[in-house]
Amino acid sequence: MNYYKRHIGDYMRDTSHLSLLEHGAYTKLLDLYYVREEPLPDDEVERLIGARTPAEKKATRAVLKEFFRLEESGWRHARCDREIELYRAKAERNRLAGAKGGRPRKSGNPLGSESKPTENPNGFQTQTHEEPFGNPTETLATSHKYKYSVRANPADSPSLDAVLFAEARKVFGTSIGGQINRAIKAKGKGWVMDMIETCRGKDPEAARAYLAAALKEPERKVVV
Repeated sequence: MNYYKRHIGDYMRDTSHLSLLEHGAYTKLLDLYYVREEPLPDDEVERLIGARTPAEKKATRAVLKEFFRLEESGWRHARCDREIELYRAKAERNRLAGAKGGRPRKSGNPLGSESKPTENPNGFQTQTHEEPFGNPTETLATSHKYKYSVRANPADSPSLDAVLFAEARKVFGTSIGGQINRAIKAKGKGWVMDMIETCRGKDPEAARAYLAAALKEPERKVVV
């Protein structure tokens, strides 16, 4: 990856206690993680980000212990992993669309649709909402990153819950309802939408396993 979103408000809120040296170490670690698209090797991480002095190495280790998790594969950052999955899924969709001669017109896909109809059916209006990943809200009016066709009369409109569960069943299988309910209570609807898009196109069994593992992942500080 050569680009990633950096939500400055979230970053400043969660890293206000860091020294300037620790800020520099954290930024270098994030840049390296996104460029490599994989966990950072424990025995090389200081050299890879240019930490040379004892103070620089100490700052690097402090940031790693607070914001990353050490596994057999190296230092892993849960938020970075989710962003990389989304990036790869989007790249694959673009590749397939290109192989077919361009981006196909989409219909009937209320989550993640990127096409714009030339006109809307009577009684419909298109609404687009975008917010940083770090603070998903619980209402349709402020749901992020997705485009919805919503009836002008809310009484005639399918609820966000109905849309969300319908998409979840397409991705994870028809028996996923209970797990989605638990995910909404634990993480919020915005998080569940992210998981749906991340797992779209995967085998349903593998998608369910990914969702279960993500639900067990503790919330990490800093969303960038």
